[in-house]
Amino acid sequence: MNEDEPTQEGLNRRKGPELSPEQQKRMRAKFSEAEKKIRAGLQAAYDRLHEHERGRDRVYETIESIQSAMANESEGHVTILGLLMAFVSAAAVIGLFLVFTHATTWPGAQWLRSHPNSLRLQIGGGLVVLLGFLSVFIRPWRKTCFWVGVFGVLLVLLDSI
Repeated sequence: MNEDEPTQEGLNRRKGPELSPEQQKRMRAKFSEAEKKIRAGLQAAYDRLHEHERGRDRVYETIESIQSAMANESEGHVTILGLLMAFVSAAAVIGLFLVFTHATTWPGAQWLRSHPNSLRLQIGGGLVVLLGFLSVFIRPWRKTCFWVGVFGVLLVLLDSI
């Protein structure tokens, strides 16, 4: 016999001792119990992972809601700033126009001063200028200001006749 070949005695030692059916039953029960504990541990780990992911998602949702609230708040400031800039610009242009109209002898200025509806024409023109500046400085109001301005121009034209 060759030394490299295993003997029956060596094979028995490698297998370990033979277990009786009762021992095998207890061993299977212990393996089954260990398997249940491992599965329960894995399930707990998966639950923790999913709980962590849900918590992370809630944090992201909170951050997004805070960012949207800040964006809305900053849009409010932009709207207030836009309103302020539109009113100041319109007041400056209207004031320059009125000074020009009442300080010169230009024939158009004389016509405006002597017209029977002079005050209404000046107010209507001023409102059209204001709507123009509002549409320039506040983008969401552009269409509304345009159509109200067109209606105002038509009223001014009708009033000048």
